[in-house]
Amino acid sequence: MQIAKTAQPSALMEQAATLQAMAKNLIDAAEQCTAPAPELQIDPTRIYTAEGVSKIMMTSRNQIYAYIRSGKLRTFRLEPNKRKNLIQGSDIQALIDHLKRENVC
Repeated sequence: MQIAKTAQPSALMEQAATLQAMAKNLIDAAEQCTAPAPELQIDPTRIYTAEGVSKIMMTSRNQIYAYIRSGKLRTFRLEPNKRKNLIQGSDIQALIDHLKRENVC
């Protein structure tokens, strides 16, 4: 935003108000970035599916499968030939703790 050198006082006041609003928006965005994330209620003894984990973490199933493939999220299967990945609650919490340490925001 450029401030005109020969601007009228009312125009300067309007520009100052606009700058103040922009500064407030930036401050609000910075506070949201550093605000603590709400704690998720995860039972460490419960068993979850990948779809259930995606709902808890509010992300896609594809992202959960990416965490599984990368080794960040441990899974198990009840039978070797079954395709369904099962995830223990304590492993979900471990992933969340890892992601909190890895990310600033």
